[in-house]
Amino acid sequence: MPPRLLLVEDDADYRALLCEYLISLGHAVDEYASGEDALRHIESEPGEAPRLVLTDLRMRGISGLDLARALRAMHPGLPIILMTAYGERGIAQEILALGTSAYVEKPFRLAALRAEIDRMLAAA
Repeated sequence: MPPRLLLVEDDADYRALLCEYLISLGHAVDEYASGEDALRHIESEPGEAPRLVLTDLRMRGISGLDLARALRAMHPGLPIILMTAYGERGIAQEILALGTSAYVEKPFRLAALRAEIDRMLAAA
C-alpha cells in the first residue's frame, strides 16, 4: 500500500500540480483546499493519520501554522512540511519550533521536494 500523504493548498492549480506529481511518485494523496477541511478529515478518521502532511503556510481561515499546531496535538510524531512563498524573518524558527519537520520556500524544485519527502518518510 502506498504511503498516504495529506496535501493542503488553497491555490487549485498549484494543488493539482503537486497532487499529480505526488501520485506519479507512487503516493496516495488526500487533497484539501483549506486547513478546516483537512482537520475535519483527520478528526473523522482518528486512527488513520497520514504518513506525512504537506501544507501551504498562508491560507484563508486556518493557516498552515495553525494546522500544524492542531495536527501536532493529535499526532505528535507526524512529519509536516510547510510551504511558503514568504521569506519572512523569523518564520523558519517558528515553524521548526513547532516540530513541523521542515519548510520549503516557493517556488521550489520538485526534485528537492521529493528528496525532503523521501527523507522524512524514511525517518518516520
